[in-house]
Amino acid sequence: MRFLVAASLNQVRNIARAAILLFIFAFAQSAQAATCAPATSAGTAPPSWQTYCWLDMSTYNNATVFGGGQPFSILLSDGSVFSYTLSGSSPNGGTVVATTAPSWTGAAVGNTAFLGIPGKPILYTATNGAIINLTLSNIKVTPPAGVVASGLFKLVVADAESTNGSESLTYVTSGGAWTVVDQVPPSSGSTYPAISGVGTATFSETGVGGTVGAYIVGSLSPKTVTVQLVAGGLQGVMLAVQYATISANKVITGSRANAADQFTFGVKATSNGANITSTTSTGAGLSGFTSAVATLSSGVPVTVYEQMAAGSISNISQYTPSLTCINGTAGSPTVMPTAQATTSYSLGSAAYGDSISCTFTNTPKPATLTLQKITTNAIGGPFSFTSTNLASAPPSITTSLTATPTPTTPAPITVNAYNTAVTITETPAANFT
Repeated sequence: MRFLVAASLNQVRNIARAAILLFIFAFAQSAQAATCAPATSAGTAPPSWQTYCWLDMSTYNNATVFGGGQPFSILLSDGSVFSYTLSGSSPNGGTVVATTAPSWTGAAVGNTAFLGIPGKPILYTATNGAIINLTLSNIKVTPPAGVVASGLFKLVVADAESTNGSESLTYVTSGGAWTVVDQVPPSSGSTYPAISGVGTATFSETGVGGTVGAYIVGSLSPKTVTVQLVAGGLQGVMLAVQYATISANKVITGSRANAADQFTFGVKATSNGANITSTTSTGAGLSGFTSAVATLSSGVPVTVYEQMAAGSISNISQYTPSLTCINGTAGSPTVMPTAQATTSYSLGSAAYGDSISCTFTNTPKPATLTLQKITTNAIGGPFSFTSTNLASAPPSITTSLTATPTPTTPAPITVNAYNTAVTITETPAANFT
């Protein structure tokens, strides 16, 4: 809760001029496509903090919204389009503006967690004591052309101010029941607004005094969501689409089978193989390569994969693969592979809020050498050998049958260095040439 205070006549005039300029700016911007983006750092947010794509409301136009509705269309990072119409009203003449986060120093979101959210994500009351009713209707996510998707998504609403005494926030959804997806601590103390309606279609925050934290709640695939802001001082909310993040990573154990070998790894749509994101290893290093990170918002079933990059000498079958995925979001139902001997794995549709990191570890299959001895016209030995580039010298061999390879099943000896000559020198036994 923050109160606006009275200003001098000159200040009022300056504010009025600024308001006119802001209105002109907003009008000029209204034709531009809206965007969304995650925070730039977590603060005290959970590991899934990057899965919140906060809607930039910079193009918000109060006259349009209160005059019948303003359509928004946002291109999401996986190629999907999130669209809705925002309409509003106020029984006591209140208005709304879009502003940056944090809304003020007493707000939890933007100060203690979810730091550096770009743009103007907050819908903020412009006058003290305003009662605002906002409705998001015709909400949908349209996947990219040719991609089969579940059509599911999660809409997130966050308390973007500080809900104190005589203030409240109420959200109503036509989709899945509201769940608390995060609880943002206050800048000091441990006080939170009272809440009700978790697990139902109507969620409410009721204000309490002091420095308070904030709640972030989500609803699965609603077509309509209404938000009521009751301000004592000022009130604000933020909207986001929550998606899943999946990153593909690469580690090579020991060395490459050939120094020219490089790997391409990434994430693709399972239904049609369309590549969502990929990257390629470089140089002679064995790890530390750039991750291929996919953000998924429309329930697209995906597959993580790896393959040899163009210019490699070896093929993928000359490496032993191992895939392990870790989910940074506790309690997720998404099944994670552990030490799977595969170069491709279907993760299905990740749950919203998943923060999955998959690592392909490849070990070149060892080159080995086996040695046998044949003697003609006589048997005997022992024949001994010296060698280079082998893990051990071949053992001495004594033949017991003429014209017969000995031993029948020789033990393989591992080559030390790939693409480097192996030499074997025999020391003949007495009476043999």
